[in-house]
Amino acid sequence: MTYKLRFFLVLILFLISVANFAQGVRLSDSPGDPADPSALLEIRSTTQGLLLSRMTQEERDAIPNPAMGLVIYNTATNCINVFNGTDWTELCNLIEPSLEVEVQLMTTEQRDNISNPSAGLTILNTTTGCTNIFDGSTWLEFCSPVPLSPEVEIQLMTTVQRDAII
Repeated sequence: MTYKLRFFLVLILFLISVANFAQGVRLSDSPGDPADPSALLEIRSTTQGLLLSRMTQEERDAIPNPAMGLVIYNTATNCINVFNGTDWTELCNLIEPSLEVEVQLMTTEQRDNISNPSAGLTILNTTTGCTNIFDGSTWLEFCSPVPLSPEVEIQLMTTVQRDAII
């Protein structure tokens, strides 16, 4: 065999072996299973967690050329921060707090006598059995196919909460 042919065969064998052993890294407190093939790094434990770099806002801002996607724990705000390529984004308080709305019961006449109603004001109209919402200029009326009475309990919920009931 010529030198070039041997070199080519060795190169092919090397590339095949690299392809066969290419996988992610798994850090685990229970050895055995390989890393998930879709993960470059898998951390698996039932007794420990992942600890991010902890730093103050000043230390975070002093990082030279932070990479897009860089993640730290900001000890000044007690929030996880992610760099989006331009700015740092805090990942706390992203879920809106629950919203409680008090719906007042009143007749159409009482509703029409409200001076300067605020946009978004919501009432249950006992004359029509419909929900009325003031949009800033006029009253919108939303009627239920089921007649409502003052004894009916109205629950406002997200579609996820509603779908969990259905």
